[in-house]
Amino acid sequence: MDAQATGGFLRCFDELPDPRAANHVHRLTDLFAIAICAVICGADSWVDVAMFAQSKRTWLGTFLDLSHGVPSHDTFGRVFARIDPLRRFVVGIGQ
Repeated sequence: MDAQATGGFLRCFDELPDPRAANHVHRLTDLFAIAICAVICGADSWVDVAMFAQSKRTWLGTFLDLSHGVPSHDTFGRVFARIDPLRRFVVGIGQ
């Protein structure tokens, strides 16, 4: 997959504030992309999401930065637990 092809989709999350400290190793957009792809493929837990990412690492690496490896299920759980689901981050919604 061409990295440019996913750029528009991932830009939807650019406005979402990252709830983590500045010392994180995985990009927030990469976590979102992996989680969305995994859920589309049937994942229903963070363990499933991490297993999906591990099994598709080569493909995901063609358009995501996985230089620090695949995020663990704990990473997915911690990051998504800190995101405010009521925050409207899509342009034009809830402004």
